[in-house]
Amino acid sequence: MHIRVCTMMLIVPVACLLGGCGDDDKGTGSKTSSFDQLVATWTFQSAYVNGVSVPLENVIPWQPNTVSARITVGSDSTYVYENVAADGSVLLTENGTFAVDGDNFSMTDNPELPISGKWSVSGHQLTLTSGMIGYIVEIMATK
Repeated sequence: MHIRVCTMMLIVPVACLLGGCGDDDKGTGSKTSSFDQLVATWTFQSAYVNGVSVPLENVIPWQPNTVSARITVGSDSTYVYENVAADGSVLLTENGTFAVDGDNFSMTDNPELPISGKWSVSGHQLTLTSGMIGYIVEIMATK
């Protein structure tokens, strides 16, 4: 089993980047921690582990023949994660809950393996960051 949404972190997705924590945005208003900013369908674009670029399939569930992965966060605090084939068919679907508290998030599709971390939205980019077993996983997605 892949590191789940460390997988998405998804789920990705950041107030603390590898370079440190802080408000790099001082008053510009371009970043927000409002849950409403998460309500959308996000397509995963890139992933980093400890600052090194890695293929998405190394950090999120990825079925054979997958060409893209996306997560849809609903206003009811649920999410649907999907792997999509070249012909648009869905190869894998996972459902769960997505909660936020400030810039912290938690995702649960398996109560025994919740995923949590930091999130941020800047424009059309979502960044999820999670630490797990000595690794910092950062995943970027766009809407």
